[in-house]
Order: sequence, then C-alpha cells, then structure tokens
Amino acid sequence: MDTLSGRVAWAITKIKEDPDWTDVRLGEKLGVDKNTIAAYRKKEGLIKGSVIEGLAVSFGYNPIWLLKGEGDPLEENIKGAGVNESRVEYKAGPVIKISEDLTLAAKVLESNTAYATALHLNIRSFSAAVSAESLLVQYQRRFDDIEAKIKESENLSGIWFSERIEGLEKKITALQEENRILKGRLNHLGAPGPGEDPGAGSGPDSEKKVI
Repeated sequence: MDTLSGRVAWAITKIKEDPDWTDVRLGEKLGVDKNTIAAYRKKEGLIKGSVIEGLAVSFGYNPIWLLKGEGDPLEENIKGAGVNESRVEYKAGPVIKISEDLTLAAKVLESNTAYATALHLNIRSFSAAVSAESLLVQYQRRFDDIEAKIKESENLSGIWFSERIEGLEKKITALQEENRILKGRLNHLGAPGPGEDPGAGSGPDSEKKVI
C-alpha cells in the first residue's frame, strides 16, 4: 500500500467485506458510479477528493493515511471498518478568544495530569484534521485541472482529425479531377490512358490519326 490508489483499494476492499456494501451502494455513498468503485478496487483511475472525504467521514478512515500513508489507517476512536451512517451536524459555537484559550491550554498542558494528555492528543488530532482538509482541497483542485485538460485535449484531437480528414478528401477530389483531365488529353492525342494497354491501337492494321 505504497500508493494512494493502493490504500484506497485496500479501504474499499475492507468495507466490502460486509456483503451489504455492494458497488452500487458504496458508489452512491462516495458520489461515484459502480464502475468507478470496481476500478478503484483494481488500483485504477484517478482518485477524487470527494472519495477520500467520504472514506474519512462515513467510514472512519484516516485522511492523512489515505493521502500520504502516514499514521494508522483508521482513526483512533474507530475499531474495525465500522460505518457511521449519519454525518454529525456542527452548530456555530461561541466566539473564540485565541489569547485566552492559549493561556488556558498552556495551564492544562503544564498540569501533568490526565487532562494534559487528553488535550495534547486532541490538539494533535485536530491539527492533523485541518492539514488533511487543506490537502483534500488541493487534491480536488489538481484533479479538476487534470480532468479539464483531458477534456480539452480530447476536443482538440477531434478538431485536428476532422480537419485532416477534410483536407485529405479535398486532395483526393482534386487528384480525381486531374486524372479525368489527363485521360481526356491522352485520348485526344491517341495515346493510351492510365490503365490502358499500351499496345492497343498500334500495329499495321491500326488507324493512324493525323494531328
């Protein structure tokens, strides 16, 4: 699992150990179709940022691990490949006073108590979550840019081939017209045209045309 594709394939395979999670149902949950899920299981296709987010939010996978391979595959408070069907709705909290909170946090961290350990772990976890969210946004932007470039390339290729075919058709038409004119001239001179027998019309019994 040294690559993003490998880690996503592993996560999806673990989820699908539960027979209720078909490709169709899992695709609906992650915002893709069943063919994309099948491709991800084979380590194929570009991984969308929304898929990483879905694996983290709905299935408890560590987004840092999914993106960079660092840390544990599952969040510390998730055991096994459990599924959280409902997303938590967060309401706006009180106004944050950074200076006061930093003073209180320092007081707790210096207390050498269980509260200090808990706060320390929470700070690390929240920091990782903020970093993961930033990475997800960057990754989604990169994916969108690549997808746009692929579509632009396909459109340009289609136009290029269309113009090439049209040009070739014009050249063929021009050559056919030149061939027709050349045959007419050769017939007028009594010479064999393209594809005719050079011996035809020659010999003692043949008529001689006077020009």
